[in-house]
Amino acid sequence: MKLPKKSSRKHLDVVQEYTNFQINDPGLSLGKTDIGLIKDIFEFNQLKFDFQDLKKCVNLLNLKSSSENYNSTRGVNPGVEKALEYCIEVGAINSVLTGNSKSRAIDKLRSTNLIANFSIELGFFGDHDLSREELVKSLKNFAEKSNWQKIVLIGDTLLDVRAAKKNSLKIIAVASGNVSYLKLKVSNPNFVIRNFTKDISYFEKIIIELL
Repeated sequence: MKLPKKSSRKHLDVVQEYTNFQINDPGLSLGKTDIGLIKDIFEFNQLKFDFQDLKKCVNLLNLKSSSENYNSTRGVNPGVEKALEYCIEVGAINSVLTGNSKSRAIDKLRSTNLIANFSIELGFFGDHDLSREELVKSLKNFAEKSNWQKIVLIGDTLLDVRAAKKNSLKIIAVASGNVSYLKLKVSNPNFVIRNFTKDISYFEKIIIELL
């Protein structure tokens, strides 16, 4: 599921407040984890930092974000609730893998009334891993230790496809975000669908095939 888009403005404000320096925007925030984006901001502005500085900035970001009123209709892909419910019906576990910190992800999932369809305790969030590939690697390592037999990623960006392929995991690419169907298809995911309404039958067929 696509969560409401992460704005680099919030991350810039947090780093500026934390360092008390005027901060410039490095750009290219799409697909970054919260902590990875904050790291990019420190590096772009040539500020010294360590991992604890990054963690403190993520905590500050969580505090600021907790006061936001997320629009419950923003960023929810049409048909996603039906797709999630179908996965549960056939015995799959809906985990969460997102560049948002755990606190921010939970707030957004609650705002969309979809949180009950996910196993949050088995989620992977942007609090620790600096890149999408590291985030997916953490999932893969956990899965191997837990003897999970089958893992399928669902994502809507080229970074999602790249991270899945880098970690030798299967991915269903969904053209419901900012990347077109054709661009996703060219990136060579295992499967690609247009969205969860037009291609819901095909999506369900893929899930059964992969289980």
